[in-house]
Amino acid sequence: MSKSKSSKYVTLDLQTYELLTQELSNLRGRVAQLESAGSTRPTQVAKQQALLTVVTKIRESLDLESIFKSTATEVRQLLQADRVGMYRFHPDSGCNEGEFVSEDVLSPFKSALEAKINDHCFGNKYANYYQQGHIWVASDIYALDLSDCHIAILSRFQVRANLVVPLLQGDHLWGLLCIHQCSAPRQWQDSEIEFVSQIALHLGVALQQAEFVAQLQNQSAHLTTAVAQAVGREKAIAAIIDKIRQSLDIRTIFQTTTQEVQQLLKADRVVIYRFHQDWSGEFVVESASQGWNSLMEKQLENPELCENISECSVKYLAGSQLADTYLQATEGGEFARGEVFRVCNDIYKAQFSQCYLEALESYQAKAYAIIAIYQGQSLWGLLAAFQNSGPRDWDESEVNFLIQISRQLGIAIQQAQLLGQAQKRSVELQTTLTAQLQQRAQELVKEAERERALAQVIDKIRRTLDLDTIFQTATCEVRQLLNADRVVVFQFDPNSDCYGEELFEEGTLLPSQLALETKNSDRYF
Repeated sequence: MSKSKSSKYVTLDLQTYELLTQELSNLRGRVAQLESAGSTRPTQVAKQQALLTVVTKIRESLDLESIFKSTATEVRQLLQADRVGMYRFHPDSGCNEGEFVSEDVLSPFKSALEAKINDHCFGNKYANYYQQGHIWVASDIYALDLSDCHIAILSRFQVRANLVVPLLQGDHLWGLLCIHQCSAPRQWQDSEIEFVSQIALHLGVALQQAEFVAQLQNQSAHLTTAVAQAVGREKAIAAIIDKIRQSLDIRTIFQTTTQEVQQLLKADRVVIYRFHQDWSGEFVVESASQGWNSLMEKQLENPELCENISECSVKYLAGSQLADTYLQATEGGEFARGEVFRVCNDIYKAQFSQCYLEALESYQAKAYAIIAIYQGQSLWGLLAAFQNSGPRDWDESEVNFLIQISRQLGIAIQQAQLLGQAQKRSVELQTTLTAQLQQRAQELVKEAERERALAQVIDKIRRTLDLDTIFQTATCEVRQLLNADRVVVFQFDPNSDCYGEELFEEGTLLPSQLALETKNSDRYF
């Protein structure tokens, strides 16, 4: 079905269009036959023309207000009635309450449009009667055995005679087409009853088509909203991915993510919860609407908030900073076994134990959706969205959105860990390299000092041929360079076959005992 330039004009479905076209063709043919035959019954021609007008109006427009108004005017004038009105039952009232939604009334009779009608007699006695398609015909309401409540309502609108035909929207009793004679009793003719019945039948078609169009419009609006939400979620995911690429500060990423998710889902609170190595944990960041307690502050003020709930166990929602013994004992519970999410639309309809309800109430939660955050293959923590104001039916697309966000958080956490490891390794390498460079520098300094001492010794040797002076200079320089306590020069006795030796020259650091002039005989040498 496609809309024309005016939002009130639509193209009907094929079956209804063909039926109305056929009916329109038949009516036009009937009107032509009556006119060409010079019928002496002008009223019959007028009735056929009125039906033609109604069918044409339905075919061209699904504006019920316009259809009802023009139909009421046509019928009242044609039947010369005092009032013609369309009465609608309020939904879910059991046909006991309703109001006139359109009418055409002859002055000086009162309008019924402003009146709200509560008729419990009708719902109990007549609703089923009209539901089956029966027609009510009363020539004089005071000549019938009507209930007092029924008479009271009719007299309220000055009704003396009435003709009432049900308006059926498929199998549903939508309302009534009411023809009122207020000035005096009236004997309704069979042709008039048949005419009003045909009018009601075509109005029923209009009601069905209006309902169909309303459903399509609702679906269209829902799809439009869903598409807009999907686009918003994709943008949020893209923004989070961009943040992850731009920054490796995991705290900044967490804060940005919780704020984006909370605003997009219109949740009352969004938190990220991290497990410790012993499977206890803590809230690491949150974004909450105004008026709700901060769980970050609460876990600091009362670190023993949940330590006594081990028997009921917060199986589906990680608790406060306190150790949840269930999560500790099972090393993360269902989440550690690979389950991705847990959703609760109404905590009071989920048959939770009393202690678990108290734990959830301490978070002010009425509904929640929590998603596992995995770092590689390991369970790192949870992403949780809370609805505190009341129950909430979490949509599948919302859960899928949270799953995608949790995966991106897992990537960010893994990247942050790899960065931390790389930075730690870099520091270690830098420290090692610095130590090695310092050691090498010290070695080079000592080597330079040795080279300088060697050069000095060689220079002094070149300046004299006195062995005592040369030995004395050499031993002093070497002892100082090596920071030794004694440096000596031994001379072998030429006649001892290297058994005997004497200390020829030495350099010593006082108060060490001098070894000069000492004779040694070492046959093992």
